[in-house]
Amino acid sequence: MRIILIAVMLLLLAIPASATAIQYSSKDAFLAAVEAPYLFENFSQYAYGELVAQSLAVEKENYLVVLSAAHRLFSGDGNMSINCANDLLTIDFSSSLTENHSPITAFGANFWPTDFSGHNLVGPIKVTLSDGSVYQSETAYNGDFVGFISADGSAFQTIEVTVPARPGDPYSWPTLDNLYAGSVQNHMGGDNPPIPNPEPSSLLLLGTGICGIGIVVRNAKK
Repeated sequence: MRIILIAVMLLLLAIPASATAIQYSSKDAFLAAVEAPYLFENFSQYAYGELVAQSLAVEKENYLVVLSAAHRLFSGDGNMSINCANDLLTIDFSSSLTENHSPITAFGANFWPTDFSGHNLVGPIKVTLSDGSVYQSETAYNGDFVGFISADGSAFQTIEVTVPARPGDPYSWPTLDNLYAGSVQNHMGGDNPPIPNPEPSSLLLLGTGICGIGIVVRNAKK
């Protein structure tokens, strides 16, 4: 019993107690703090269901971002989402740490939930940074912008985007558009305080196995 309690205490100590990013809800303020040129992707080349893939690499302006989902990505009409409801949408910046790319210390996008048919929904979006810090907000119908800038200048590794369960509607698909990634030029202070995450981000994996049932997976474009 003591061994179990010690293990639990060590696990809690390993969880980050505070965020390492400054959050922005104003895109103009965010871009004023980012050095040009920066990566920008609006996924306008994709139609609904045109892309169903395990991952998608976006490489522009010497930056590299890799989007992925455990049960594949799914393109909307000019946006990027996931194929399986309640899956994690992962954005990986670690590939940009190679000698051929620049580290990413600033990123932002429009985030919102969509339904099975790709229609926009009003609902919460949760963004979890690799240090366990969580940023959650109720989004507008067409997606609110949220940006993050490294508070200490260290490069971002990965983030996970999810849609928290809503009463009466357990199935939603996290969706993003207008993705920005680059380097910090200066800190403008941000406009929202960070929210420390009291739990390991791995707990978000609970419930993502629902795709095995086969009833909440989108259909690819024929």
